[in-house]
Order: sequence, then structure tokens, then C-alpha cells
Amino acid sequence: MRSAMRIVFATVLALAPSPALATDANLDPSFGSYGWTTINSGPGFDQGRGVAIQPDGRIVVAGATTIARYTAAGTLDATFGSGGITNPPGSRNIAAVAIQPDGAIVLAGAADSATPNPKLTVVRLLPAGGLDPTFGSAGVADVDFAPSGLAETVTAVTLQSDGRIVIVGYWNGGPSNINLLAVRLLTDGTLDTSFGTGGIVTIGFAHAAFAQDVAIQADGKIVIGGYKYVPYFTGFVQAFLVVRLDANGALDGTFGTGGLVVNGPRPEGSALGYGVVIQPDGKILLGGHAGFAPHVLRFLPSGSADGAFGVDGIAKTQFDNYDFAPMFDVELRPDGKIVLLGAVSRGGSSVNDTALVRFNADGSLDTTFTATGRARVTIGSRQSAVLDAAQQADGKIVVTGYRADAFELSSESDTEILVARFGGSCGNAFLDAGEQCDDGNTDGLDCCSAGCGWDPAGQICNADASRCTYDTCDGAGTCVGGGPFPGSECKAVTQPLASTLAARDNPVPGRDKISFKWSKGPDTFSYGYPTFATSYSLCVFGGGALASEHEIPSGSGWSSTPKGWKLKRNPQTATPSGIHSARLTMGPVGKSKITVKGKGPLFSSPAIPLATPVTAQLVSSDGHCFGASYATPISNSGSKFKARGQ
Repeated sequence: MRSAMRIVFATVLALAPSPALATDANLDPSFGSYGWTTINSGPGFDQGRGVAIQPDGRIVVAGATTIARYTAAGTLDATFGSGGITNPPGSRNIAAVAIQPDGAIVLAGAADSATPNPKLTVVRLLPAGGLDPTFGSAGVADVDFAPSGLAETVTAVTLQSDGRIVIVGYWNGGPSNINLLAVRLLTDGTLDTSFGTGGIVTIGFAHAAFAQDVAIQADGKIVIGGYKYVPYFTGFVQAFLVVRLDANGALDGTFGTGGLVVNGPRPEGSALGYGVVIQPDGKILLGGHAGFAPHVLRFLPSGSADGAFGVDGIAKTQFDNYDFAPMFDVELRPDGKIVLLGAVSRGGSSVNDTALVRFNADGSLDTTFTATGRARVTIGSRQSAVLDAAQQADGKIVVTGYRADAFELSSESDTEILVARFGGSCGNAFLDAGEQCDDGNTDGLDCCSAGCGWDPAGQICNADASRCTYDTCDGAGTCVGGGPFPGSECKAVTQPLASTLAARDNPVPGRDKISFKWSKGPDTFSYGYPTFATSYSLCVFGGGALASEHEIPSGSGWSSTPKGWKLKRNPQTATPSGIHSARLTMGPVGKSKITVKGKGPLFSSPAIPLATPVTAQLVSSDGHCFGASYATPISNSGSKFKARGQ
């Protein structure tokens, strides 16, 4: 909840895995390209940080340096800025957005963000996208109260009923402290001196604390949600935090303990609150996650835990395989149901899908939303996450966040701002108006997209249920089977001679063998979590055709090592495909290694001779691929194959 005016009328987002689910859980194919669209402002990490709906229904999305406005149809609004996009003035980095009743747009973030001493900034735009000359200095109000070298960080903005602007975040209060920050501006952009000290409130803690969201009660009191560090054994972990200020910025002594409520540490792990909502009855919701598990907490107006909600005031859940599911927003539906939204990892990897969880008003999981109350959304087969949401007057939900190639979330990545809308009929297994296809599922691998349109030609799909083959869509709904993963999709060794493949196709049953060694890897990377989530396939291709595939399931056969993972079994009790040992070793450039071996009564070698070139690849269930090719084998006749990389 990074934007304002969304205290009561919150919403639901999700993708229905079966046609029996409510249509508000589906992407709206009438928006953008079958439910979603993106903005790519150039190389680098782009993400949508806030979204808000104007009174006329147009949609404003704020990225760090890109502010865009969309029509209700999901196209850029040409009447706004330049072709629907404008940029904050100067070196400003936007973190949150709110819309005034007159359609003016309030943006909050950091000024001089590239310097060691960024300061708080608020920018107000006219409805057409130009700077509002009546606000601050030519449309900009900067606030800098921290000493040189100490930074103010903005995380959320909201508007009071009288139009005053409340911004929250945190600031570096010294060598060991990060303190909560709240600032209130008058409607002209000047500091409101009736609030705190000269318009500014800072709250210091013994250890770091971070404000992530803000909401205004009907009586004008200000509720801030976030997290703080608390001592835990010999170190520190995060705990959920709620702070309430009175209308003048003083800590409200009638709330919690001196205006504060701290919940944690949680048994699931570090607890981080990201979204706060005030219910119509005055109860307070704080959404976030603890450890790998989505959490929502409900407090009475006094700050006490609401014992009628969940267990001791907490509702929580866990995605399958204990996948990490950070939640970045919480929304309240008009019917009292509660939605958490954020991201969920794929099989323990660093790759994210959009994640949604819906609870009933009593904190139980809403099984009318999905069978589990949880939803994982893959948008166009690329990874994605939702960071903020807003509800339209017709109940449809607009969300923003990011979309990126799998495994590409670093400073060198080219990610996109994601904008999507939920509330259509896609996913009901009927071809409705505006849909190219509707197969009643949302797996993202069958060339019918989550928005019920044909996936573009070249997009990865799964034609034959084989993890080994690189299958792609033809642009008209058909998934075409392919051969090995191409070099652009599969990590190759940096020194090919360090890679070997050997196989024996023995006529005597039980004496087949294979050994694949892949070393001198290109970089440090994660192999996933094979002890409980990530499975693998050892794939051998001859002349581009799949010659053999041997599955290596996740589970108790794997154990962790200081640098990775190992599978060590007796050949008589090998995996169902006959792989009896494997070792995955991470390391710096030139040091990563993989060794996979199979033999025994369960193993069957690929038929020899193999057509050249021969390619061996280890492919994980979360999409990683590690491979090597062999053009001129040392041996490739009779029952033996042996080759070294070239």
C-alpha cells in the first residue's frame, strides 16, 4: 500500500487454477495485452513502486524515474506528459504516489538520490502531467533535516481528508541507528508546523527501525506499519512494528505500549511488515511475512491483538515446498476479506512469480479464491512480482511491480515496470469476447497466456513434458518441441577441456554406466534447493535429438555441503532413473563444478553410437541449465562413448 486513499476499498488479485473460481481472480484481457503491459525505460532495474486511480478512472503508475498514466483500456494516455510518460525533475527517485480529489498527482521520494546525502522530496503534478506551480518551489518541495552524510528515505505517502500530505520512511540517525520518520506538508507544500517539530517527527529506537506504510484513521490519528530489529540470542532479527501518532504527531499513549506495538521475533524467522490498512470498525491490519511465510496481523484499536482473528490475532500460510513468499502489500475487500500480495520463489530459486493470498474476515484461508487460498501467477513465463495495487470503481484491480527474464535480477539486468489488471473472465475455460484462447488453466507453459492470448513466437513452453527439450511457442497457440537448450539459455564451462562425458551401453543387464563432469564453471550461482524442492534431469542429445533423460528427484537423498549439495546413494538403491551420485559445487569464476554418475540395475545408457555433435545438459526444475557439447568424441562405437569438451 504505497499510495493513498485506499483505506477501506481494497481488493483481490490472483490467477485461478480452475474454472470454478471467482472471476475477480483472473487477469482482465480487455486491459493492455491480455491483462498486462510493461514499460522499459532503458537498461537497468525498472519497477513500478506505486499505483493510484484518478477520479476519472485513469491509472497513474510511479516508477523511480518514470511516471506513466494509462487509460482504462491499458494504453498509455497521450494527454499526459509526452506520450503518456513524464519524469520527475532533477535527480529525484520516486517511491510512492497519491491522487488528490481534483486529479492532481502527489509523488514522494528522494532528491539528490545519487549523492551520499539524499533528502526527502514531494512533487505535485497537474492532471496533465506538468509541474504544479502553486506547490512548493515550482512544483517541488524538498525537506532536508539530517546532518550531512545522513540520508532520509521515503517509503509511503497518503493524504488526509483536509488535503494535507503525510509521508513516512526512515532516516540514518547515526552510526548505529535507523529511525522512523514522518513528515506532514500543507497543501501548498510547506511544512506543517502544527505537526511534530516544525512538521517533522522522528522516533529513535535502540536498534534500527523501518517504516514501510501509513494510513489515516477517521479521527485523524496516523498509523505507521513496518518492522524493527530486536535482540535474538547473540544477534538481531526483525519484528513486526506498528506505531500510532496523534493528529499532532505525538506518540499515542492509548495505543500499545507508549504508542508502539512490537510483535516478534516470530518462530518462522525475521518478521517484516510492509502494508497497513484501517478497517471501517477501527481495527488495524498489518501485512507482510515472517521467514518464508505470508502473515497478516489484526489489532484492536487499543493495539491489543484481535483474538477473534486467526490464532492470537495472526493469520499465516505457507506456499508449497516452503518457497519464499515475501508479501509487500495488504488489501481489504468491501466484504471484509483480506488479500496479501507480493512474490513467491520458484522451487527455492531466486526466480519469482507474482503471489497472492486471500483470507476470510476471521483469518482463515479463503478456499473460494483457490483450493488453498493461495495463488501463484506467472505472467508471460517471465518472472514477476507485485509491489502495489489499487481498486477501480468497478471492482477491478490494477497492480504494478516488475517483470524480468528468469534469473536476471541484478544491477546489470534490464527489468520492466509491470502494470496489470485483474477482474476479467480469463480462465473460465470459455472463449469470451476479447480472448484468443481460454483453456481453463494458468500454467504459463502451453502457449495460451495467463491473459488468454497467444503467447508470442519463441516464448518457452512445454510441448512434451520433458524437462530436457527447449520447446517454444509458434505465436498461434502451438508449442513446438525442440532440442537442447541453446547457448544463450544454458551456462557453459569457461574451459571446455574440463568437461567430460562417458557412457557404456553394455549388453549385460545392470552394467550400463554414465558419467558427466562439468567443471571450471562461469560464475558463482545457486543450484536451487535439492533437499526439498529442486529436481534435475541429466539430458544427452545426439545430433540435436534427445537420446536419454534421467531424472534426479529432490528429497532426502540430497545433503548440503559447505559449497553446495551432494547426492550419494548405493547403486542398488539409486534414483528411479538409476542416477546413483551427484555433486553440485558453487565457487568463484572457474571453480563451479558438477558431477553426475549413473549405474546399476535401474540405469539404462543412451544407445551408442551417438550422432554428433553430442550435447550433455543438467537441467533443473526451476529452469537452470548447465551444459557442454562434444563434436569429436574420443570413442563412439560398440558399447563405449567418451568425449572431452573442445
